Amino acid sequence: MQIKLERPRFKEWIIWIVASSILFGLAGSFFHFPGDNFPPGSWQFSERLSAGVFGFILGAVTGAVIGGLQSIVLRLLRVGVRGWWWATALGAGVAHGLRDGAEFFDPEWVAALVSGVVISALYLRAARNISGDSRVWFGLCLGGWLAAWWLATIVENQFRFNYLPWNPMIGLLEGFSFSLVFGLVFALFTGAGLFGYFRKAES
Repeated sequence: MQIKLERPRFKEWIIWIVASSILFGLAGSFFHFPGDNFPPGSWQFSERLSAGVFGFILGAVTGAVIGGLQSIVLRLLRVGVRGWWWATALGAGVAHGLRDGAEFFDPEWVAALVSGVVISALYLRAARNISGDSRVWFGLCLGGWLAAWWLATIVENQFRFNYLPWNPMIGLLEGFSFSLVFGLVFALFTGAGLFGYFRKAES
């Protein structure tokens, strides 16, 4: 059966991008999304495990804040999704936990890929009533998550925060710069499914 698609809602799409960028940026400033990329072997395994558990909890709190406020934005924009906040919470929790606690592999891309698959699968369920094609929607979410992570890392490294002596202000700026770019790029991709060319037309 052919699915009829809506015309893009560009105004709502832009609102979604702006709101998500601000939410990710602010949450990242105070909760340091998506965690610290420590080199393998720098800690004992038990310390890594503890850091991973704590990172998951902190990331889940971050994701719950972002996802909860995004849910309000989506409701105001008349988009019917369910479970968006806990999907974001779990995805951010996995990302933060893996990046903080990884020991035997490079945590950067493993954390990005695994958390991207998790959050994309959960968003697939959350938006099942509005996405025109589940494969396209999953691809938008996963591709957006990975692209956002890659570009945000580039921006973070350009500011050379990783090479400066750490202090609370550096940590705040580092989290804000990464998360702001991350939120902008990820919202651009997810907005294509929520408000763009791939949204199922309402009957």
